[in-house]
Amino acid sequence: PPDSGGPLDPADTCPARPDLALCLRFEGDASDGSPHRLAVDLAEVSFVGSPTGRAARIDPDSIITVRPNVALDATTLTLEAWVQPASIGQRMPIINKEGQFELWVAASGQVVCTGGGSAMSDQPLAVGAWVSLACTFDATTISLWVDGAMVKQAPRTPAAFAAGVPLTVGRDNGQGRLFDGLVDNLRLWTDVRSAPQLCAAAPNCK
Repeated sequence: PPDSGGPLDPADTCPARPDLALCLRFEGDASDGSPHRLAVDLAEVSFVGSPTGRAARIDPDSIITVRPNVALDATTLTLEAWVQPASIGQRMPIINKEGQFELWVAASGQVVCTGGGSAMSDQPLAVGAWVSLACTFDATTISLWVDGAMVKQAPRTPAAFAAGVPLTVGRDNGQGRLFDGLVDNLRLWTDVRSAPQLCAAAPNCK
């Protein structure tokens, strides 16, 4: 099959591009569809229907951990994920790499991008609704995107980080916080994706 993920990836979610460091489609497993084929540890995760096939359901005992790899150690990057929260009211991580970056949902339901600064959405997420989220990080700015539209920017000062830290999905690394809901089409790029690229990956982008 082609590096883009083969016939089960008709939307070319995981293209064979060197700037795609991680791509998790959750089509019944948590294999990395990026060219790097990073090692992912998986436990107690179920897979249910989503708009593009299947998604990962995060439960209290779920573990999705991408082992440390230099491909994830970038200061300029883009995080993308589709999520469907089942509840709001507690701090819920979506993508976390301790000391480097995080995409998470505040107890208020507002979305937050963190990494050398912090950008928070004005509007909360809706429980039970799919939404596409993205964070872009360049040398000076953090930008938060909801359904392909930029909703917030904040200044950024990249700090030195420790290599060898794993990336976790739906859970803080060691903090015990958990995302309640579904996660799908998670991607990490080592560059800043453009507005048209982010819109193209968001089903509700207008």
